[in-house]
Amino acid sequence: MPFGDILGQEHAIELLCHAVQRDRMPHAWLFTGQANIGKFKTAVALAQKLNCSKIGEDACGKCDFCLQIKEENFPDFLVLRPEGKFIKIDQVRNSLNWLNLHPDQAKKRVLILDGAENLGREAANAFLKTLEEPAPNTIIILIALSTKQLPETIVSRCQQIRFRPLSPEITEYILRRNTDLSEELVQLISSYGMGSVKGNLANSFEIMQTVQNTAIKWLTTFKSETLEDLLRTCE
Repeated sequence: MPFGDILGQEHAIELLCHAVQRDRMPHAWLFTGQANIGKFKTAVALAQKLNCSKIGEDACGKCDFCLQIKEENFPDFLVLRPEGKFIKIDQVRNSLNWLNLHPDQAKKRVLILDGAENLGREAANAFLKTLEEPAPNTIIILIALSTKQLPETIVSRCQQIRFRPLSPEITEYILRRNTDLSEELVQLISSYGMGSVKGNLANSFEIMQTVQNTAIKWLTTFKSETLEDLLRTCE
């Protein structure tokens, strides 16, 4: 998922590319904004850009490093997500031990905290020390809906990028490209999304449309004799 594949977040990508080009990469980023607008994909794209084996303005997305990062099995790339409701202290400790190791293959080790607002208090305190004294050749990316549920001490030690809601044109384009929904449903889901692409909602509508189309096809080919036989069977 190189930067070029991410839609509707040109402002965020421009800031990241400038930081890479000028070699002024902060040790910690904080990506905030509503769900399903590309924050995680952008974090993955940054990890690919920093470690792609081919030289270019963007990651190639096809080399072994890029593919392994995308599949989350690259030895110098780690994603931390909540276990249950929270990111727990043991998860943080294990990830920080990993972060302090020297990169195995990469130029930069990248740790992503997806759902950083779900850090428990102990976990947040443990993580704060790493932000204050970062290990060399490491990048930490926190992803959160907003800064409201994050300790100010963590927010102040990160370079924040606010991701913008997607335009209706972008959400409709993504839905057309990734689903078989009718144009009417594409526009309906886009309006419900309020600036994001809600995959679960799209899947639900897609299932509903499939059931509806099947029912219509069945009813239009149904013969009256078949209905009479069915009713007699039920008596």
